[in-house]
Amino acid sequence: MKKAIALLLSVVLILSLTACFGGEDGPDRKYPVNIEDYPEYLNLESAYPVIKDEYAGTIKLRVAIATTATGGNWEDLWICQYLREKYNVEFEVFNVLDTALGDRKSLLMSSGDLPDIMISMQFTNDEIYQYGMEQGLLLECDHYINEILTPNLYKYMQQRDVASTCTLPDGHVYSLPWIFYDDPALYNATYINQEWLDALGVDMPATLDEFVDVMYKMKEANLSGLGSQNIYPFAGGMGQCSNSNAYFLLNALGYVTNNNYGIDPAMRNGEVVIPAYDLDVYQEFLKLMHQFYVDGIVPKNLFTTNDTEQIAQLQNGAVGMYHDEVHATGYKNYKAWTAAQPLTSQWSSTAVTTTPNRVRANGGFVISADTEYPELCMRIADMWYNYTTDDCRALWLGAQIDTEWDLGYAFNRWDNEKQDMVNDDKRMQNLDVWTYIYQELIGFYPQWGAVEDEPAYKKHAESIEGGYYTGMIYSSEDAEGHARLTTQQNVVPYAATTFPTIYYVDADTMIELTDLRTVIEPYVQEEVAKFILGRREINDTELAKFKSELESMGIQRLLDIYKEIYAAQQ
Repeated sequence: MKKAIALLLSVVLILSLTACFGGEDGPDRKYPVNIEDYPEYLNLESAYPVIKDEYAGTIKLRVAIATTATGGNWEDLWICQYLREKYNVEFEVFNVLDTALGDRKSLLMSSGDLPDIMISMQFTNDEIYQYGMEQGLLLECDHYINEILTPNLYKYMQQRDVASTCTLPDGHVYSLPWIFYDDPALYNATYINQEWLDALGVDMPATLDEFVDVMYKMKEANLSGLGSQNIYPFAGGMGQCSNSNAYFLLNALGYVTNNNYGIDPAMRNGEVVIPAYDLDVYQEFLKLMHQFYVDGIVPKNLFTTNDTEQIAQLQNGAVGMYHDEVHATGYKNYKAWTAAQPLTSQWSSTAVTTTPNRVRANGGFVISADTEYPELCMRIADMWYNYTTDDCRALWLGAQIDTEWDLGYAFNRWDNEKQDMVNDDKRMQNLDVWTYIYQELIGFYPQWGAVEDEPAYKKHAESIEGGYYTGMIYSSEDAEGHARLTTQQNVVPYAATTFPTIYYVDADTMIELTDLRTVIEPYVQEEVAKFILGRREINDTELAKFKSELESMGIQRLLDIYKEIYAAQQ
């Protein structure tokens, strides 16, 4: 008999989480409960230094870090000096280029000689399951998560969504969580041209019928003077090299999804569905997209356009909707665009959009099971969850100019007159912020910790005597603030229960999932394109045939697995 599917939040797992993080007598309690029982070199009395001064320089951890091509040499980076001077922590680092991460990671894990710590290596759920639970190559971190050694991480692990996200079916934690505040920027939003709505004298559409009417009015009005034939109100593409607004229409039909083809599992009316297999409703999506294609509401090269072409269309005034924050493309008149409100329709009386993950498990910080220094590695990891001092944000962006740990690298300061952070271009050597962060400050993108959680932002603001720019207050006077503000107003209130994006299954089930998806997904993409382009009729006969084709490929079994995954997490 096939092994039973192993899932993240089964009753057994919930009990194991309580045992590991909620009581003193958990079954696998390995860590000491008294400070004197820990290694002598560790300082557990305060946040820093991590290694006591008398032991400084005696331990150097081997660390693999995934970096971009612009990442600087470790010994030259601010973070190297900061960790060494403030924490007595030293790394012997070897970099892995993110462009070669897949192959290098596989070779590393099969080498038999793992570094103590692996940072930002993007271990997938499957890899964490394989290398941690099945092969025992990764440290069972939960044995070291406690109020003495890792007090900051321990606090977060009391939160169910944090503990459940990174705990595998065996009750162990092999990869540490990445925690965000409820940032509107995390939500899926598509942006509509507010200036065009105003010129047409219409309100933000709230229903699918109103939206369709607006799309046609934008097409006919020719507000940018390009000629109606060159205006594509519902812009975007559905090919391999482009982004799309299509999920916005699926949301209007009640599907809580951000997938543009309806291939991924989704929720609809509280039930798990695969939209493309839910043809009684999904056919309305096909019909509307086909109508948009015929009437030029979407580009004629819908399945071959790319992001470069779409950006050019945006800049030239050819589109009425754009799939991303427009300022990210260099578009200057960002105030002309507003996050579009999710829609109701005759198929869905409630407007819905997806709820983003506040907690992620990206394999951003994993530790070798064979390290000689598990306590030290965990103590270092805990620094990225510490918002009681300014360390948490400093570890992400570096210290501020003229503060104690500036070290000549800091690039921003609080401006009382502007009531905002300002960058020092001279310090940044005329580089853009991201390049400077990679090249001079930390060299990598932290994919674990709580450096982007609300308490860390608040503490950071206090430390520089500045304002608090997160939470519920955003300004339309800058591009980021405007995008967040309109998303907060128009999108966030409609977030609905989403099919879990993080789940763990046993090896057999994962193989089955992969085999089914490998066959079904490309076929759905191919046939959806035919329906939209008119190469396949959208009628009862063809839809029934399409459903039969999917069933012959095993889509019902795929749906059943998804339903089991969802049921086990409730």
